[in-house]
Amino acid sequence: MHTLEEVRQGLHDIVDDVWAKSMEYNARGRHISLRLRFSDFTVVAKGRTLKTTFETRDDLAVVCVGLLDSLAPLSSDVRLIGVSVGMLAQS
Repeated sequence: MHTLEEVRQGLHDIVDDVWAKSMEYNARGRHISLRLRFSDFTVVAKGRTLKTTFETRDDLAVVCVGLLDSLAPLSSDVRLIGVSVGMLAQS
């Protein structure tokens, strides 16, 4: 992915998948991590711990996009985006 907008769109697709798993397992999390691997295979990661668990897909997306924006500008093309959720609780 070459532009920040392309990465942002890919991130929204991943957020949809993470939200679907969250709904499937009836679990929400307080810690959200974003990991990017660039075309030169360097990796950057950023995380955020919330005071309470996220409750909606939009809550999750806002945090993920905020983490991505904090990493801008991107140093090179992105080849992999990862999102993980921790500090899980049943909802």
